[in-house]
Amino acid sequence: MKRLNWKLMFALPLAMATLASCDPDEDNGVDKSYPTENITLSKTQNVYVAELTAVDCGSCTPTREIMEVMKAQNPGRIVPISLHADTLYVEAADAVGAALGIDQSNPQLLFLNQVQVGVGVNPFEELNAMIEANLPPSIIVGHATKEVDSAWLVYPKVEFYTDLQGDYYIQSYILMSNIEAKPYGSIDLTQASGDPRISAGTNGAPTTWTADGGKVDSATFLFGPGDIYMHEDVLLAAGVNDTNVYGIPLSTISPLGAKYFIGDVFGTKYTPMEIVIPKPDFDMPAYLNADLKVVTIIWEKFAGSPDVYAYINGYYSEF
Repeated sequence: MKRLNWKLMFALPLAMATLASCDPDEDNGVDKSYPTENITLSKTQNVYVAELTAVDCGSCTPTREIMEVMKAQNPGRIVPISLHADTLYVEAADAVGAALGIDQSNPQLLFLNQVQVGVGVNPFEELNAMIEANLPPSIIVGHATKEVDSAWLVYPKVEFYTDLQGDYYIQSYILMSNIEAKPYGSIDLTQASGDPRISAGTNGAPTTWTADGGKVDSATFLFGPGDIYMHEDVLLAAGVNDTNVYGIPLSTISPLGAKYFIGDVFGTKYTPMEIVIPKPDFDMPAYLNADLKVVTIIWEKFAGSPDVYAYINGYYSEF
């Protein structure tokens, strides 16, 4: 099988999108509670973990297993996104993939805070070093969510933990999880794998584990023989706006533009933000019986040719 060429897979145009500010709902002149009113933000610097993969990539390293172990070992500290290049590809992946530093010669398509894990490098040691460094965050973020007929709505909340001046954006992404790796009518999600612990399904049967996998500690494995292989945290859609696929410019929310001070909080009824993620015409989550997750990321833009977007912090939750 040919080696995965991600540059070709991200050749389609960048997805365009609509993020809008909103006013607090009113009922007979009385403000209702704003969605983020009762949210307490976690004062942690979370690690962004992304993988590039494909359903038919039997030669891909088992990055999905690695990501699941990372989440189990570090609850609340991982911001995961799985970018698929074939059957589960979506246009929203273009911008997310473009922000990664991809080395085509490196077969390990796993990224920690946008940096590709090197050949022969233990990704768990790299992650543990980041977690144990316990660096104080410069910005923290959380969100509330709401579903309407035509869209998923995300209400971010952001707090600055230091004085900053920069070009910051905030974007939310809908992910699909708990998808069995099997055919769904004309959509075949049977996972190919060269890993001897994973057996690709045939004749409509799902891909399964043939041995223990996902070792969390000496006594705990996430997967066992006979367990169905699952696709997790698959990017489905992103917030849309008229200006930038990386989200709402915080400078349009802040009264002081691109200058921020310690203690600044945005995403309240006084500085509202609503990220609108339109639902696709085809209800893929329902068709695949998938669970929905949501990730919100703060990006910092560095102008250039092309512009560079750096991950600052993020938040991951059930929708």
